[in-house]
Amino acid sequence: MKNTLKTLLAACALLGTVACEKDEILDQMSVAFEQEAYTVAPLETLEIPFTVTNAGGALDASITASDNTYKFQALMSGRNTGSILFVAPDVNTESKTIDVTLTVASSDGSRTASAAVAVTISTSNALGVAFEQSAYNLIGQAGDALRLAYDVKELGYATIEKIDVDATDGWKAEAAEDGYVTLTVPENGTTTTVSLTVTDNFGRSASTSAEVVLRAVTTLTQRANCHLVAPGSIVRFDASHRGNSDLEEDRLESVSAELLWQDAKGLIEEVSFDIATQTIQLTVANISGNALVAVRSLDGQVLWSWHIWVTDYDPMKNALEVRNFEGSTITWVYMNRDLGATTDDWKSIDFMGLYYQWGRKDPFPRLASHETMEARPLYDITGSEVKIEYDYVRTTDNLKNAILHPTTFYGNESNNVGDWYTTALSTHNNDLWGGSATTHCKTIYDPCPAGWRVPENDYKTTGIAAVQTYCGYFAQLIGGDNVDRYAKDYYVAELPLSDYSWYFPFSGRMNSQTGEISIADSFACYWTANHYKTASSYGAYYFTINTFLSTGGKANTYEKRACGHAVRCVIDKSFE
Repeated sequence: MKNTLKTLLAACALLGTVACEKDEILDQMSVAFEQEAYTVAPLETLEIPFTVTNAGGALDASITASDNTYKFQALMSGRNTGSILFVAPDVNTESKTIDVTLTVASSDGSRTASAAVAVTISTSNALGVAFEQSAYNLIGQAGDALRLAYDVKELGYATIEKIDVDATDGWKAEAAEDGYVTLTVPENGTTTTVSLTVTDNFGRSASTSAEVVLRAVTTLTQRANCHLVAPGSIVRFDASHRGNSDLEEDRLESVSAELLWQDAKGLIEEVSFDIATQTIQLTVANISGNALVAVRSLDGQVLWSWHIWVTDYDPMKNALEVRNFEGSTITWVYMNRDLGATTDDWKSIDFMGLYYQWGRKDPFPRLASHETMEARPLYDITGSEVKIEYDYVRTTDNLKNAILHPTTFYGNESNNVGDWYTTALSTHNNDLWGGSATTHCKTIYDPCPAGWRVPENDYKTTGIAAVQTYCGYFAQLIGGDNVDRYAKDYYVAELPLSDYSWYFPFSGRMNSQTGEISIADSFACYWTANHYKTASSYGAYYFTINTFLSTGGKANTYEKRACGHAVRCVIDKSFE
C-alpha cells in the first residue's frame, strides 16, 4: 500500500512539472529596443541594444532593412540581450532613414518575436579646401616655379576625382593631389589671383582662392666681389667663381652660404644658397648698411666672400671726371662717395666708407665716431655681436689664409715689411689690384662693384712728372684751400665745382700692426691699385687729402700695405 502511494505521488509531481514547463513555453516571447529611433553620423559605428522577454532558451537573431545597400548585424550577447551593429558609410551626401526589423527565433523556429527601429544617417560635413594663406608675398622672377600648399578637409575615405585650378594675369597654374599648386611666373608678372576647386568621387565640390603678390628678385648677372644693392630688395647673384673670373681654375664647389657680418642689425633678413646653380639669394631689409656673406665647402671652410653694399645709390650720378692735365690720355671717372658709404650726406657719419688692406677684397667696418676713433659694431643674422679678429701674418704667402679668414685683420710685426701678405719684402704680390706695369685691369681681388675698379696711375700719358702720374688730380687745378671749411665740425674736405661740390670724409687709417684707427679727424686716405715703384719697398700708393692746393689732391706718397685705407672706385674701362 505504501509503495503504491509513493508511485502515485511521484507520478503527480512529474505531471505537475511538465504542466509548468508547458505553461512557460506558451507565454508570449517579445523583443524591444531602448529607443524607437537612432541617428548616426558618417564614418561612425552605431550599437543599438535590445532585450528579449520570455526567451526560454538559445535564440537566433536576424535583420531585414528597408534598404539593402546598408548592412546591419545582430548579435546575441546573452540569453535575453543583444545588439544591432551598424557602421555608417564614409560619405553621405543627404540625410537618409532606414527602417530596420529585428527578428529573434528559438533554435527550432517554433517561437519568434520581432521589433522595428528607425536608423537615420546624417549628412556628411561639407567638403572643404583652403590654401595655407589667403594672401601670399612670394619671392621670384619670370620663369620661376612657386608652390602654394592647400588642404582638403572632410574628405574622409573619399577620393579626389578632379582638381580645377586657374590663375589670372598670365600666370600658369597646375595642381596635383599632393596638396600643392605650382605657379609659373610670367614676364612682368607681379600679382595674380589663384582659384582652386576640388571634387570628390561622391560629387561633392569645394572652392578657394588666394591673392599672390610677387616680390621680384633682382638677378645680378655680372660677377664682382662687391654688389651694390637697393634697400628692401631681394637679390640673387652668381657665386660659382672667385671674384670676376670666368676661368675654370677659379670655379668654386660650395655647399652653403651664410652671413658673416652686417653693420646694421636686421639688414640681411635671409640668406639662401642654391647648390645646383651655385647662386646666393639675399632678402634685404628696407634700411642701408654693409654686410659680408660667404660660401663654405663641405668641410666648412670659407671658399670666398662678397661685400654687400646696401644703399639707394646710382654711382653715375654726380660722378667726377679727372685727369692729370689737359691732353692726358687717361681720364678716370670717380664715384661721389667712398666704397661702403651709405649716404651722400657729408654731414652724416654714414658718409664714411669701409677700410681695406691694400690688395685684399674684403672690407673692415666703418668708423663709428671721430671722437673715439672706434669702428662700428658688427652683427650676425640673429643680431648677436660679431668681432673682427686681429692676428699677425706668419708666412711669405698669406693670400689663401686671408681668403679663408675674411674677418681677420692681418697686421705685420715688422714695419720694414708692412704687408698682410708676407713676412718678407722679396715675396710681395704687386698685382693684387691690377696696377702692375703689365696688367692694368680689374682683378679677382678688386673690391669694387661690377663695372668699377680701384684707380691706378696714368700709364698711357708720356712726358709728365712721375709724381703726377697717379690717378689724376681731384681738384683739376681749381685753387683754394677748403679743408677748414667743414673739417672742424664734420671732418670732411670740400672740392667745390661749378655745379656740384665733392666731399672727402676724414676716415684716417687702420694701423698696419694693430688695426687701430687713427688720424680720422684730419686725413682722408685712399688706396690706388699701384705698388710703390721701388720693388724693395713695403709701400703702395694712396691719396692723402687734408688740404687742396692749386694742384689738387693727388697720389704722391705711399703707405704700408697692411694699413687699412678707404677706397673710392672709378669706372672700369680699357685704354687700349
